[in-house]
Amino acid sequence: MVRPARRATLWWIMPAVGVLLAGLLLTLALWDYSVRQYRLQLQRDFEAHSVAIKSEVAQRLGIYSHALRSAVALFDATGEVSHESWQRFIAGMRLEENYPGLVAMAYARNVRSDEIGTVLEQVRRDGIPDFTLRPPGERPNYVIVTHVEPMTSQNRLALGYDGYHDAQRRQVMDTARDTASQRITAKLGVTIDTGANPQPAVIMYLPVYRGRTPEALAERRDQLLGFVLCPIRIPELMPHVLGNSVNRIGFSLYDGTTENEATLLYRNAHFAAGGAPLLTQRQSLQFGGREWTMVFNSAAAAGYGQGAYRPGIVLGSGIVLSLLVAMILLSMASTRHRAIGLAEQMTRSLRSAKVKWQSLFTQAPLGIALMSRDGQVTDCNHAYCTMIGATRSQAMGLSPASETFRDSVKPYIHKALSGQKVTFDSPYLSPDGKTSHFRYRLQMIEQDGDFSTLLAFVEDISEQHHAAERIAFLAQYDNLTGLANRVLLKDRLNQAILASKRRKKHLAVLFLDLDHFKNINDSLGHTLGDGVLIQIAQRLVATVRGSDTVARLGGDEFVIVLRDVDASEAVVRVSEKLMECITAPVHLEGHTLAVTGSIGIALFPENGNDVDTLIKNADAAMYHAKGNSRNNFQFFTPDMNARVVEAHEIEVALHRTLRGEEGRFLLHYQPQVSIPGNALVGMEALIRWERPKLGLVPPNSFISVAENRGLISSIGEWVLNEACRQNRIWQDMGLPAVPMAVNISASQLRNDSLVGIVRRALADSGLDARYLELEITESALAHNIEFAIGLMDELKSLGVKISIDDFGTGYSSLSYLKRFPIDKLKIDRSFIRDISTDKDDAAITQAIIAMGKSLNMKVIAEGVETIEQLRFLELHQCDEAQGYLFSKALGPGAIEQILENYPVAGKKPRISEDAAF
Repeated sequence: MVRPARRATLWWIMPAVGVLLAGLLLTLALWDYSVRQYRLQLQRDFEAHSVAIKSEVAQRLGIYSHALRSAVALFDATGEVSHESWQRFIAGMRLEENYPGLVAMAYARNVRSDEIGTVLEQVRRDGIPDFTLRPPGERPNYVIVTHVEPMTSQNRLALGYDGYHDAQRRQVMDTARDTASQRITAKLGVTIDTGANPQPAVIMYLPVYRGRTPEALAERRDQLLGFVLCPIRIPELMPHVLGNSVNRIGFSLYDGTTENEATLLYRNAHFAAGGAPLLTQRQSLQFGGREWTMVFNSAAAAGYGQGAYRPGIVLGSGIVLSLLVAMILLSMASTRHRAIGLAEQMTRSLRSAKVKWQSLFTQAPLGIALMSRDGQVTDCNHAYCTMIGATRSQAMGLSPASETFRDSVKPYIHKALSGQKVTFDSPYLSPDGKTSHFRYRLQMIEQDGDFSTLLAFVEDISEQHHAAERIAFLAQYDNLTGLANRVLLKDRLNQAILASKRRKKHLAVLFLDLDHFKNINDSLGHTLGDGVLIQIAQRLVATVRGSDTVARLGGDEFVIVLRDVDASEAVVRVSEKLMECITAPVHLEGHTLAVTGSIGIALFPENGNDVDTLIKNADAAMYHAKGNSRNNFQFFTPDMNARVVEAHEIEVALHRTLRGEEGRFLLHYQPQVSIPGNALVGMEALIRWERPKLGLVPPNSFISVAENRGLISSIGEWVLNEACRQNRIWQDMGLPAVPMAVNISASQLRNDSLVGIVRRALADSGLDARYLELEITESALAHNIEFAIGLMDELKSLGVKISIDDFGTGYSSLSYLKRFPIDKLKIDRSFIRDISTDKDDAAITQAIIAMGKSLNMKVIAEGVETIEQLRFLELHQCDEAQGYLFSKALGPGAIEQILENYPVAGKKPRISEDAAF
């Protein structure tokens, strides 16, 4: 039988036990919540790092793609690139410093089977004497590595390698060629690692075409010159991508979607650190026609993030507090005096517990705020104050729905007050003007009538937000200028067309191409060239309206879309303003540059009803503007398409002739005579083109196309070789030796290998250098005076003569002219034509002759057709002349008769009104 005293004691013990159990249950609930919050933060941090790493990998690949496009631009600018030029270009890129993992950049030339011997010999002459084909053997087609830099002993192993024989690389190259875009191989071992320590690598290819990128598939295959390529060693790249995360997160990269050792490109040591991963995420990245799988792990042993100790603190503190409360209740079973003493001890314990709970609140890894129903902050922790950039006293009383956050936050507070758990993202502007992005989780934790308390957990997601914004930006905007790219341009132009149809308004598409922009890149470097593009882009945006669109298609090509234009007169006014803003001097890095542009204009609906047609027609009008002396704008007309088609047909035919497939080039020669004396003093080589069914085609029908499509360098090199060869043949026949004048185009003049080309032409033909005269136009020299002076000094060192062609039509000043190592000035025919009747032309001609004499230069006049013109020139002591008065340009056979019957000196034939030389 239980005694009454014991029964009373049991009644006192039961409340203490109940309180202890309740405290323990509450402690476990709080511990579980703390663990879940810690893991939630762990997951968010882990995902943010995963997104950042994926973005960095994509950005690195984009940088390598940009490097390849720069190399393609080098070929576009110069046609052929020597090993010396390639070495200087790659050295300027500083691969090891700026492109980790990119061990080399190479150029692989597309070669037919019937060309392989010639190409091998050409590369050997160009400085690689041991150049051989690897693997050897006869194949229908080769893609042979002819240039590689830096030229280390290991990289040198790639020279001569035919990647086209390998099925995997061949498929990637074919796809890159057909799509005119960069393509990446699957995982492979690169040639330069043969015999070394092979690492997982991929190769990025980008095609190089003759001239502009062809539109049609058949043309891309026909006009392929080769590929610029770069092998990328993934193990050398990834530590730079991961940075500090290399020791915080496990990362592995697979080629494709299959995850095994065969497809593994990279795995860091942290990935395999012992134990099962705590967190795992997979990301897919598509680039260059390949899909890569990224696997991210957070190892349980290492722990990812901070704050893992806090759940333990919560658990321990809760157990201690529960035991204290239970002990207090047990103590109340004693005397009243003891009860009073225990009450005091309880007060002290509760105060201590409050301090502990406050410590937990302040140390929480997330921002925590308590808010009233009207959104006023009533309490918050240190993490929250740090996020919003305010002290705790400043944060108290702030209203997220009015002062601190946007109005869009108000509906979420109302939803939380209804009892729902709410999660939302919102930007936040701190007092110092910095914009951040926070993620909020709201829930109501107490409600008593009109009084409610909201608990808000706040997380800073700015890094994730900025990464997403960057990816979205790169998808629609040009990375260099910030203008719309081709994708966004087409979307906006399509929207503008739809709006114009609804409102029955007109719009205009302006296609802008900067004139001779390659000269800036070639002479001053691509970094300064990029600066010019940025300034021009800013000027274009400032010139048009905010509702208009300015886009960059690539290189120096821009497109402007003008909406709601009432008449062509308005387009003319805008075009004139655009021309003014372009031609204003550009000041960069101590240089003052003169830039001009050509604009083609297509109107909607007159010149097209869809995006592609309008852009194509504006492009055609731009080419017409370039053909019309550049630095002007032209409206599209229907016959321009016919001219574009004709130019394309000429370009294709020129390619076929250069390859020896149909038609042929040949040279005619026009004699040059002395004044007075009329002795033969030289000849000028003039190209002709013989086409099937069309016969001889005059130069003015194809030279401009060759210049615009990047073929003039190849044609000019053929002219140089043929002229030297023919002159040597005449000398071997015992005919009088006279200098042969050969025109050098502006494109050839910008080619660093010009000196080597001239040297080989002389060596192959056996012609003495004193019998070769190079004619360079004055306008070609004006773009980079210092470079031109250095180049002509090198040419003069070979022993050749140099003359300035078309003198009087360019922009050279006398201060520069006297520094040129020039032997002869050639007066342009436009001044000779009317010297007998036009006082201005006569004065200019007389001034040029006097200036040449003062600088100890010979002066020759071209286009002399009448006795009156000759007498004027003789009166003013011009040295030499050429023109129809003496002879038209003749074939080699007719020139042989002249050389036989017209001695170089001692014979003075009579010149009549219908003179025949």
